[in-house]
Amino acid sequence: MEYLKIEGEFPKLANCAVTMGKFDGIHRGHRKLVEKIRERKTLGEQAVLFAIDVSSNMILTSQERASLLEKLGVDVLVECQLNDRIRHMKAENFIKEILMGDLGASYVVVGEDNRFGFERKGTPRLLMEFGEKYGFDVEILSKEMDGHRKISSTYIREELKKGNMEKSLPLWEGIICGRPGVHGRGMGHKVLLPTTNLVPPRTKILPPNGVYVTSSYFGDKIYHGITNIGCKLRLVRAL
Repeated sequence: MEYLKIEGEFPKLANCAVTMGKFDGIHRGHRKLVEKIRERKTLGEQAVLFAIDVSSNMILTSQERASLLEKLGVDVLVECQLNDRIRHMKAENFIKEILMGDLGASYVVVGEDNRFGFERKGTPRLLMEFGEKYGFDVEILSKEMDGHRKISSTYIREELKKGNMEKSLPLWEGIICGRPGVHGRGMGHKVLLPTTNLVPPRTKILPPNGVYVTSSYFGDKIYHGITNIGCKLRLVRAL
Protein backbone atom coordinates (compact mmCIF):
# COMPACT_ATOMS: atom_id res chain seq x y z
CA MET A 1 0.00 0.00 0.00
CA GLU A 2 1.19 3.51 -0.81
CA TYR A 3 0.91 5.76 2.25
CA LEU A 4 0.88 9.48 1.40
CA LYS A 5 0.94 12.05 4.22
CA ILE A 6 -0.09 15.34 2.65
CA GLU A 7 1.57 18.49 3.95
CA GLY A 8 1.42 20.58 0.77
CA GLU A 9 0.54 19.53 -2.76
CA PHE A 10 -1.70 16.53 -3.37
CA PRO A 11 -0.60 13.64 -5.58
CA LYS A 12 -1.98 13.38 -9.10
CA LEU A 13 -3.87 10.09 -9.37
CA ALA A 14 -6.22 8.74 -12.01
CA ASN A 15 -9.04 6.21 -12.35
CA CYS A 16 -9.58 5.84 -8.60
CA ALA A 17 -12.34 4.43 -6.43
CA VAL A 18 -12.37 6.80 -3.46
CA THR A 19 -13.90 6.86 -0.01
CA MET A 20 -13.28 9.63 2.50
CA GLY A 21 -13.70 10.59 6.15
CA LYS A 22 -11.84 10.55 9.45
CA PHE A 23 -11.66 6.75 9.59
CA ASP A 24 -10.88 6.66 13.28
CA GLY A 25 -11.30 3.13 14.62
CA ILE A 26 -12.00 1.35 11.30
CA HIS A 27 -15.35 0.12 12.60
CA ARG A 28 -17.90 -2.02 10.76
CA GLY A 29 -19.24 0.93 8.79
CA HIS A 30 -15.74 1.88 7.64
CA ARG A 31 -15.09 -1.68 6.54
CA LYS A 32 -18.16 -1.62 4.32
CA LEU A 33 -16.77 1.46 2.57
CA VAL A 34 -13.37 -0.19 2.13
CA GLU A 35 -15.03 -3.30 0.70
CA LYS A 36 -16.77 -1.14 -1.91
CA ILE A 37 -13.59 0.52 -3.18
CA ARG A 38 -11.77 -2.80 -3.10
CA GLU A 39 -14.48 -4.35 -5.30
CA ARG A 40 -13.80 -1.69 -7.94
CA LYS A 41 -10.24 -2.99 -8.36
CA THR A 42 -11.73 -5.64 -10.66
CA LEU A 43 -12.61 -2.76 -13.01
CA GLY A 44 -9.00 -1.57 -13.05
CA GLU A 45 -9.50 1.24 -10.53
CA GLN A 46 -7.19 1.96 -7.61
CA ALA A 47 -8.71 1.66 -4.13
CA VAL A 48 -7.98 5.06 -2.55
CA LEU A 49 -8.90 6.12 0.97
CA PHE A 50 -8.78 9.84 1.84
CA ALA A 51 -8.47 10.25 5.61
CA ILE A 52 -8.54 13.43 7.66
CA ASP A 53 -5.95 13.32 10.45
CA VAL A 54 -7.12 15.26 13.52
CA SER A 55 -4.17 13.93 15.60
CA SER A 56 -5.97 13.99 18.95
CA ASN A 57 -8.34 11.79 20.91
CA MET A 58 -7.80 9.03 18.34
CA ILE A 59 -8.97 5.43 18.69
CA LEU A 60 -6.25 4.44 16.21
CA THR A 61 -2.97 6.21 15.59
CA SER A 62 -1.95 6.95 12.01
CA GLN A 63 0.44 3.99 12.10
CA GLU A 64 -2.26 1.63 13.38
CA ARG A 65 -4.78 2.86 10.83
CA ALA A 66 -2.32 2.41 7.96
CA SER A 67 -1.45 -1.10 9.10
CA LEU A 68 -5.11 -2.16 9.20
CA LEU A 69 -6.02 -0.55 5.87
CA GLU A 70 -3.13 -2.27 4.13
CA LYS A 71 -4.41 -5.63 5.38
CA LEU A 72 -7.91 -4.72 4.14
CA GLY A 73 -6.63 -4.21 0.59
CA VAL A 74 -6.41 -0.42 0.20
CA ASP A 75 -3.99 0.58 -2.58
CA VAL A 76 -3.39 4.22 -1.59
CA LEU A 77 -3.94 5.90 1.78
CA VAL A 78 -3.98 9.69 1.44
CA GLU A 79 -3.75 11.22 4.90
CA CYS A 80 -4.33 14.96 5.19
CA GLN A 81 -4.18 17.26 8.19
CA LEU A 82 -7.28 19.31 8.87
CA ASN A 83 -5.43 22.49 7.94
CA ASP A 84 -6.84 25.92 7.07
CA ARG A 85 -7.02 25.11 3.36
CA ILE A 86 -9.13 21.99 3.88
CA ARG A 87 -11.14 23.50 6.73
CA HIS A 88 -12.20 26.56 4.70
CA MET A 89 -12.53 24.95 1.27
CA LYS A 90 -16.06 25.09 -0.09
CA ALA A 91 -17.66 21.70 -0.69
CA GLU A 92 -17.98 22.33 -4.43
CA ASN A 93 -14.29 23.22 -4.68
CA PHE A 94 -13.32 20.16 -2.65
CA ILE A 95 -15.11 17.93 -5.16
CA LYS A 96 -13.61 19.68 -8.20
CA GLU A 97 -10.06 20.31 -6.95
CA ILE A 98 -9.37 17.26 -4.79
CA LEU A 99 -11.77 14.43 -5.61
CA MET A 100 -11.96 15.04 -9.36
CA GLY A 101 -8.70 16.93 -9.88
CA ASP A 102 -6.01 15.47 -7.62
CA LEU A 103 -7.43 12.03 -6.82
CA GLY A 104 -8.95 11.44 -10.25
CA ALA A 105 -12.08 9.82 -8.81
CA SER A 106 -14.11 7.68 -11.19
CA TYR A 107 -16.15 6.31 -8.25
CA VAL A 108 -16.88 7.75 -4.80
CA VAL A 109 -18.58 5.94 -1.92
CA VAL A 110 -19.50 7.56 1.42
CA GLY A 111 -21.83 6.96 4.33
CA GLU A 112 -25.23 8.61 4.47
CA ASP A 113 -24.09 11.05 7.16
CA ASN A 114 -20.80 12.07 5.51
CA ARG A 115 -20.13 15.81 5.61
CA PHE A 116 -17.22 17.73 4.07
CA GLY A 117 -16.13 21.19 3.03
CA PHE A 118 -16.52 24.57 4.71
CA GLU A 119 -19.12 24.55 7.48
CA ARG A 120 -19.74 20.86 6.61
CA LYS A 121 -22.05 21.88 3.79
CA GLY A 122 -20.90 19.05 1.54
CA THR A 123 -23.44 16.21 1.57
CA PRO A 124 -23.95 12.86 -0.19
CA ARG A 125 -26.69 14.54 -2.24
CA LEU A 126 -24.22 17.14 -3.50
CA LEU A 127 -21.81 14.36 -4.46
CA MET A 128 -24.59 12.65 -6.42
CA GLU A 129 -25.35 15.88 -8.29
CA PHE A 130 -21.70 16.39 -9.24
CA GLY A 131 -21.34 12.74 -10.21
CA GLU A 132 -24.26 12.99 -12.62
CA LYS A 133 -22.93 16.25 -14.05
CA TYR A 134 -19.27 15.28 -14.46
CA GLY A 135 -19.55 11.55 -15.08
CA PHE A 136 -18.25 9.75 -11.99
CA ASP A 137 -20.18 7.10 -10.07
CA VAL A 138 -21.39 7.81 -6.54
CA GLU A 139 -22.73 5.30 -4.02
CA ILE A 140 -24.23 6.15 -0.62
CA LEU A 141 -24.26 3.51 2.12
CA SER A 142 -26.62 3.39 5.08
CA LYS A 143 -25.19 3.35 8.59
CA GLU A 144 -24.31 0.10 10.31
CA MET A 145 -26.37 -0.40 13.46
CA ASP A 146 -25.80 -1.91 16.88
CA GLY A 147 -29.35 -2.43 18.03
CA HIS A 148 -30.96 1.01 17.96
CA ARG A 149 -27.60 2.85 17.98
CA LYS A 150 -25.67 3.90 14.88
CA ILE A 151 -22.11 2.58 14.90
CA SER A 152 -19.69 5.50 14.92
CA SER A 153 -16.30 6.46 16.33
CA THR A 154 -18.10 8.53 18.97
CA TYR A 155 -20.07 5.46 20.09
CA ILE A 156 -16.89 3.36 20.32
CA ARG A 157 -15.11 6.08 22.33
CA GLU A 158 -17.97 6.13 24.82
CA GLU A 159 -17.85 2.36 25.32
CA LEU A 160 -14.05 2.33 25.56
CA LYS A 161 -14.00 5.00 28.24
CA LYS A 162 -16.59 3.02 30.22
CA GLY A 163 -14.44 -0.11 29.90
CA ASN A 164 -17.25 -1.92 28.10
CA MET A 165 -14.96 -4.07 25.96
CA GLU A 166 -17.62 -6.71 25.33
CA LYS A 167 -19.68 -4.02 23.62
CA SER A 168 -16.95 -2.14 21.76
CA LEU A 169 -14.65 -4.89 20.44
CA PRO A 170 -17.23 -6.56 18.15
CA LEU A 171 -17.67 -3.17 16.44
CA TRP A 172 -14.01 -2.55 15.58
CA GLU A 173 -10.58 -4.19 15.79
CA GLY A 174 -8.79 -3.17 18.96
CA ILE A 175 -5.11 -2.60 18.25
CA ILE A 176 -2.15 -0.96 19.96
CA CYS A 177 1.06 -0.64 17.94
CA GLY A 178 4.46 0.11 19.37
CA ARG A 179 8.05 -0.94 19.73
CA PRO A 180 9.79 -2.00 22.92
CA GLY A 181 11.57 1.05 24.19
CA VAL A 182 11.09 1.31 27.93
CA HIS A 183 13.16 -0.93 30.19
CA GLY A 184 12.04 -1.93 33.64
CA ARG A 185 13.81 -4.00 36.29
CA GLY A 186 13.64 -7.20 34.24
CA MET A 187 11.51 -8.97 36.84
CA GLY A 188 9.38 -10.74 34.23
CA HIS A 189 12.05 -13.00 32.80
CA LYS A 190 13.65 -13.48 36.22
CA VAL A 191 10.48 -14.61 37.95
CA LEU A 192 8.11 -16.00 35.30
CA LEU A 193 8.08 -14.88 31.65
CA PRO A 194 9.80 -12.14 29.64
CA THR A 195 7.66 -9.05 29.11
CA THR A 196 7.90 -5.93 26.99
CA ASN A 197 6.91 -2.38 27.86
CA LEU A 198 5.18 -0.14 25.32
CA VAL A 199 4.33 3.54 25.65
CA PRO A 200 1.53 4.55 23.23
CA PRO A 201 1.15 8.16 22.05
CA ARG A 202 -0.68 10.49 24.43
CA THR A 203 -3.23 11.22 21.70
CA LYS A 204 -4.46 7.61 21.64
CA ILE A 205 -7.53 6.51 23.58
CA LEU A 206 -6.86 3.42 25.69
CA PRO A 207 -9.23 1.13 27.56
CA PRO A 208 -9.33 1.63 31.34
CA ASN A 209 -6.39 0.27 33.33
CA GLY A 210 -6.61 -3.48 33.72
CA VAL A 211 -5.41 -6.86 32.48
CA TYR A 212 -6.64 -8.00 29.05
CA VAL A 213 -6.40 -11.15 26.93
CA THR A 214 -4.51 -10.12 23.79
CA SER A 215 -2.78 -11.39 20.66
CA SER A 216 0.63 -10.00 19.68
CA TYR A 217 1.80 -9.91 16.06
CA PHE A 218 5.51 -10.16 15.22
CA GLY A 219 5.84 -10.38 11.46
CA ASP A 220 3.81 -13.41 10.38
CA LYS A 221 3.71 -14.94 13.86
CA ILE A 222 0.92 -14.52 16.41
CA TYR A 223 1.45 -14.97 20.15
CA HIS A 224 -1.51 -15.16 22.52
CA GLY A 225 -1.07 -13.75 25.98
CA ILE A 226 -2.11 -11.08 28.44
CA THR A 227 -1.47 -7.34 28.51
CA ASN A 228 -1.57 -5.00 31.47
CA ILE A 229 -2.66 -1.44 30.75
CA GLY A 230 -1.63 0.83 33.58
CA CYS A 231 1.31 2.03 35.61
CA LYS A 232 3.96 0.00 37.35
CA LEU A 233 3.75 0.42 41.10
CA ARG A 234 6.93 0.92 43.08
CA LEU A 235 7.04 -0.41 46.62
CA VAL A 236 8.76 1.95 49.02
CA ARG A 237 10.10 0.51 52.27
CA ALA A 238 8.93 2.50 55.27
CA LEU A 239 11.74 3.94 57.36
